[in-house]
Amino acid sequence: MIHPRSLPRLLSLGLLVACCGCSKATPEAPAPLDASSPFAGRFEVAGESRAIADAIAFPENDQGYDEIVVVFYDRPFDRAALMADGKVSRWDFTGMAGAYLMLSIGRDKGALRGYHVLSAQDPPAYEGTTDAYDNLSGRLKLSRLDATGVAGSFAFGAHQAQFNLPITEGGEEPAGDPDALGS
Repeated sequence: MIHPRSLPRLLSLGLLVACCGCSKATPEAPAPLDASSPFAGRFEVAGESRAIADAIAFPENDQGYDEIVVVFYDRPFDRAALMADGKVSRWDFTGMAGAYLMLSIGRDKGALRGYHVLSAQDPPAYEGTTDAYDNLSGRLKLSRLDATGVAGSFAFGAHQAQFNLPITEGGEEPAGDPDALGS
């Protein structure tokens, strides 16, 4: 355990990264990406740290908001199955085994609109927020957002990810809430 009086010194040395301004600290951000991997990092679900094994980015129109959705998954997923209907949507991840971290990024300004962590374990584990309910400012840092790709990093508590992904064909948001428990 880190003594609270040690936090300022550890933060100044770059050994810890401050989270939301509270007294907690988060693990150091992952090392910069190399050319061999378009994603890296970890996220936590139900107290368990998961390594990112796969990631995908796709456009979506969520209730009138033009977004890029980035999904980090704890295991490789079947891209052919995801594209079976010709596009990817957040609904495609509902009910899949494993766990994911999903970011919703506004295309107009590149602002983080929200994040969700969901696990298909029994009982399901869920964590999430949108900018209407929590201050997500500064959690997402983009180095690229254009018609062909998105690159940057996300850091929020135990969730740490870096990415440089092409944008896969997406679609309109279906009616309903795919992130609701019991879906």
